[in-house]
Amino acid sequence: MQLDIRTRVVILCCVLALAAVYGSSQDSPATPSATPPVATRPAVTIAPVTATPATPTAAPAATATPAAPAATPTATPRPARPTATPASGATPAATAVETPTPTLTATPSPEPTATTGALPLEALPRIEFVRADGTVVSLPIEVPARTEYGIGLSGRYELGERGMLFHYEEEGRRSFWMKNTHIDLDIAFIGADFVIREIFGMEAESLEIRRPDDVYRYAVEAPSGWYAANGVQVGDTARFAFVLEDYPLE
Repeated sequence: MQLDIRTRVVILCCVLALAAVYGSSQDSPATPSATPPVATRPAVTIAPVTATPATPTAAPAATATPAAPAATPTATPRPARPTATPASGATPAATAVETPTPTLTATPSPEPTATTGALPLEALPRIEFVRADGTVVSLPIEVPARTEYGIGLSGRYELGERGMLFHYEEEGRRSFWMKNTHIDLDIAFIGADFVIREIFGMEAESLEIRRPDDVYRYAVEAPSGWYAANGVQVGDTARFAFVLEDYPLE
């Protein structure tokens, strides 16, 4: 049988090894030795380690180890406080400008009028005038309290077909004027005997003080021209178509 080269080399190595072992056993005393097994891995020898006493050192303080590298804390900047920025074309801040104080104009208060002016025409009493021919004409009249005599028919701008009676306890020569009276009037002055003594025409807003020459007890103001239009004149008589005492003096 023909062997291959590799097998031959292995056999040769084995023969040489046996020869070396045999020769060595002839020269040295027999010492039991362990025959190393073929193809056995050399045993690993662990050298003893002499423990060196540890030098005591200060134990480090316990430190929390973060799972991830600790981030260096940095101050988080606060958002900047918004600053009002005028919009494009915005008007700049208002500047105080001195405003002139307006001149106050006094508003005149309403002129006072007699309370009897609120009465409707049909509610007014009447005075009758008897002409020389016996014809009787009448005029609705207001009969104010004497506390309103100073007002009379002033403060009015129209009168219509009505008049006003002023009456006194005794005859006398009392004066009239037209201050704040905005319409022309006629006044008949009547004595205690109810006879017309005088008739005056009075101009609106005139400050002229008028007084009859004769004494009288009653004065009847009428629209301007009323006496002439109704044929009433000096010497004619008057009578009340109502009870005068029913109207308070004050």
